Amino acid sequence: MAMRQIDDPDLLKVLANGFRMKLFSLLFRIGPVTVSELARQMDADPGQVSYHLRQLQKHGFIEDVPELARDSRERWVRAATVGWMSTRDFEDPEAKAAMQAWMSQWVIDQFERLREFERTRTPSPRNGATRPSAAATT
Repeated sequence: MAMRQIDDPDLLKVLANGFRMKLFSLLFRIGPVTVSELARQMDADPGQVSYHLRQLQKHGFIEDVPELARDSRERWVRAATVGWMSTRDFEDPEAKAAMQAWMSQWVIDQFERLREFERTRTPSPRNGATRPSAAATT
């Protein structure tokens, strides 16, 4: 897998969808997974997840992993790229708007991931935090 260069504004529109961005991000982090498990982890309807996965697959961002399926009803998917970037300076107003929407959604996604990390992390004791303070012992 390699980083994917995006020069097509229509691809930016696909990625600017918040649900798809979260879906791809989760899929990238956890690796191959069933559609049912993705739906569970995203707290979303499996039909909704399947729809957005089809959109991502249609544009080459994800791929099926049929060798992991136990039967014909189970669908496994994985990221087909490690990420994407666009260094192109779009001149078309619609393309600029697509780029801005994608960048905005990316910032929102990163902020939400940081907020979730802060909410769920286990605090570690700091140096000296387990020792009683001098005021407490006198």
